[in-house]
Amino acid sequence: MKNAFIKVINENRKIRIIYNDLERIIEPYYLFSFYNFKYKSLYVAGFCHQRKEQRIFKLSRISSRKQLNEKWDLSPYPITDLDLSSFENGNIEFLKWPSDKGEELLSLGFKLKDMESKRDYPKQIKLSKMNKPGTCRSPLEERVLTELNLQKEIVELEMEPYKISYSFNNEIRTYIPDILVYYIDGTKKIIEIKLSGEIVDPQNQVKFERAKEFAHQNGMTFLIRGVDTEASNYRQTGEFGWNDNTRSLPIREFEPMEFLMLGQSNLKNEPPSFAKKKSKNIFVILLFALAILIILKYLFF
Repeated sequence: MKNAFIKVINENRKIRIIYNDLERIIEPYYLFSFYNFKYKSLYVAGFCHQRKEQRIFKLSRISSRKQLNEKWDLSPYPITDLDLSSFENGNIEFLKWPSDKGEELLSLGFKLKDMESKRDYPKQIKLSKMNKPGTCRSPLEERVLTELNLQKEIVELEMEPYKISYSFNNEIRTYIPDILVYYIDGTKKIIEIKLSGEIVDPQNQVKFERAKEFAHQNGMTFLIRGVDTEASNYRQTGEFGWNDNTRSLPIREFEPMEFLMLGQSNLKNEPPSFAKKKSKNIFVILLFALAILIILKYLFF
C-alpha cells in the first residue's frame, strides 16, 4: 500500500480508493507516518474530488486502490494549509512529498525520511535558488543542496558548473564538481559533495588539487561538504535503494587535503575516521618499541 502511494505521488497521478466502504478519487500529495508511544500509522494527504476539499486518509482504512492515468488537476497545496491539529508535529515523519515542497517541510521542522531508490537517482531537481534544473545523483547530494538552498547568504545554486581537466595515471581526464554557490557578497564557491572516507583516495586528491587551482585562478574557493563516515556506510544497493547510515550525521565542511603519491602526506583537518586509524598505528608502533626495550633489559642487564 505504501509503495503504491509513493509511486502515484512520484508520477503526479490520481488514484481511486475505497475508504470506509466509500469510493473516492484523490490527488495524493503527501505521505506521512504518525507515531506515539502506543502505535504508528501511515496517512496520505491530498485533494478529494468527492468532497472538493483537502483531506487526510488513514492507509489502514483503505480497502482497495487503483492508480488512474489522469494527472493532477491542481497544484499541491502548502502543508501549512492542511489541518494537522490532531497530530503532534514532532511525531510526524514525511515519507513522500511533491518535489518542490521539501524545502518548506524542512523549514517547518518536519522530519523527512529518505525513501529514494535506484530508480530515483540520478534525477532532475529544481530548488528555489536554481535558475535551471540540475542532476542530483544521490540522497546525500539532495540533502546538501536542500541545506544550502535554505541559507540566507546564498543567492544562487548551479549544479555541475565546470569541466576541469586533470591528469591521472598518465591519462587526461575530466572532473565535474557538484555545485557552484553564489553568495550575496559576490563571492563564489565550488563545492564537491563527498564522504570523509573518500577524500584520501589518490584519484580524488588529484581532482581536488586541480579544482583548488582552477578556483584560485578564477577568483573562487574550492571546498568539500559531506558527512564523516566510510564509503561502506553509504552506497547504492541495486533495486533495494541505498544503504545509508548517514542520515543522523551532521553535514560538515572538509578542507581539501594534499596527497603525496610517495607514501607521505601533508594532511590538513584530517577526517576523524582517518585520524583515528593513524593514531592507532602510532600506538601499536610505540607498544612494539616498548616490548623490545623490555626484552633487551632482561637480556643484557
